[in-house]
Amino acid sequence: MVYRKRFESKVTAVEIRQIKYFIEIVNYQSFSKASSALYVTQPALTKAIKLLEDELGFKLIDRGSNHFRLTDQGEIFYRSACDVYSSFQDLGNIVKDSGAGLCGKVNIEALVLASSFFRELVSRFAIHYPGIDIHIKENPSMEVLKNVQANLCDVGFVLMPVGNLGNCESSVICTEKMYPVLRRDHPLATKDCICVQDLADQGLILFNDDYQPHLDIMRLCFENGITPKVINSAPRINLLLHMAKYRNGVTFLPESYIEEYVTGDYPELVAKKFSHNIKREVAILYNKNRYLSRAVGLVLKFANEFFSSESGDFVRRKSGNS
Repeated sequence: MVYRKRFESKVTAVEIRQIKYFIEIVNYQSFSKASSALYVTQPALTKAIKLLEDELGFKLIDRGSNHFRLTDQGEIFYRSACDVYSSFQDLGNIVKDSGAGLCGKVNIEALVLASSFFRELVSRFAIHYPGIDIHIKENPSMEVLKNVQANLCDVGFVLMPVGNLGNCESSVICTEKMYPVLRRDHPLATKDCICVQDLADQGLILFNDDYQPHLDIMRLCFENGITPKVINSAPRINLLLHMAKYRNGVTFLPESYIEEYVTGDYPELVAKKFSHNIKREVAILYNKNRYLSRAVGLVLKFANEFFSSESGDFVRRKSGNS
């Protein structure tokens, strides 16, 4: 605690720009990736951090050709830096909100979603609020939660359950049932409805991160005495479907993914009913302990209304039905 107070007193002599650079470098665990995200050359970024370390009087980052890690002082300084930068952003938002016009920027982080989700949501939001800029970044749900809690983004979209919400408020915006997807010539394709017992000795193709619905499929198998046989995993939907097409395995997708990706794009594949209630719940998060700008408040309100207006459907089925 004594160290933290000492560091916070030193922050007053440091530029906000340097704090922002440092936070982004730590978040990306890379100078080069942070450089691209900040639109700053890597030498300029390196120089800024060197000046920051000289100003503070201690080393923040220990990095070499094969490693990147914070020093003990760097860990403590990072936590204080996040608090300071968040407070600075809140101050700017308070001043902006006192003006007459609706403007501002909202940083959104989200799990990998069907592109229809943000295409429809953002385009409709832009029509209503053209002065508000939306910036979207993809991350796993746990990473999104962590960044919302640390005030590194304004709004998060995650799969539930996502762990201890802590200082975050959440609301479920949609619930979708999962469907088995397989080749039309797969032995199970003749069945109208597939059950967990049908998965015995069948190859499964699943997302390779902590994708909750796929973890639920695995749990269901174990509960019914079936050892899941995962033959492939993938980080992206198109790669998952490509594997299902060529490996002749079974994957599971929510309805929105089927309508956007399978129908038309993968005619070799078909979705079937699943007799078990495995579902995907998507929630929207924000930090209830920080100042919410009008821009952030409008995004939260708009997103909740956007889904509730059609009984919780995750995406608008076709633009002609909107």
